[in-house]
Amino acid sequence: MENKKSRSRRRKIVGPVARKKKFQKRQKQKLFFKRCFISLTFLAILGAVIYGLIFLIGNIFCVKEIVVEGNSLYSDTEILNASGVHQGEALLFLNTSKSEKQLYRSFPYIDGCSVQKQFPSTVNIKIETAERTFSISRDDSYYVFSAKGKLLDKVSELPSETIELRVPEFDIDENNKINYKDEDLGKLVNEIRNEFLVSGIGNIKIIDLTNKWNIVVNYDGRISIIIGNKEDLHYKVVTAKEIISNKINQLEKGELDLRDLSKENKSYFTPEIR
Repeated sequence: MENKKSRSRRRKIVGPVARKKKFQKRQKQKLFFKRCFISLTFLAILGAVIYGLIFLIGNIFCVKEIVVEGNSLYSDTEILNASGVHQGEALLFLNTSKSEKQLYRSFPYIDGCSVQKQFPSTVNIKIETAERTFSISRDDSYYVFSAKGKLLDKVSELPSETIELRVPEFDIDENNKINYKDEDLGKLVNEIRNEFLVSGIGNIKIIDLTNKWNIVVNYDGRISIIIGNKEDLHYKVVTAKEIISNKINQLEKGELDLRDLSKENKSYFTPEIR
């Protein structure tokens, strides 16, 4: 009985080592909560400072003036509405890239645009107006494009102010830009046009690139200029200008063959048989 009573009255005596460990554990917990409190306080203060700076900057550098340049086809109100730029918004956080894309997609006759921030309070919108330059026939219609290849219109008859392009295949992407099956054609089209414009032969009716190794350009609806490949293009165009201006009657029709100009320095004109 005595053994049982003595055992029931026993209690656990914690030694100095155990007490020390328990004390250290409590200290670590206190330190952890203290650090958490300090970190949360710091983050709260930092957040308040950042919010204050954003609010301050937003009020100091806000849009007060919007300048539109180069706009001749649409009203400035239409341009501003489509750009998404509004007076009073923070200039610092204005997404100019998004505004440019919205303008380009919203108006068919905008060929390019730039939206620029001018601190402290101005936004400058520059518009590049598209001009009807090329037409391509497909499915009994003509697709009208700018010099940069943007689709401007689809009409039933060939517009007289445009150059008819004859190319193998093309499609139109989501940005209404022409994509040629042969990627070289986009650059080649403008290269040919620019060479003729610079030389002073402006009345180009057709650029035929159905075979890019045998380029044919129709001048004034009466002379087919056979260029061949684009080798020595500038020399060929300058020669065509000289021949058309000085050696062919202004009413004469025919075919001017420049394919051998690079190798043999020879050109041939064959008048049309009436």
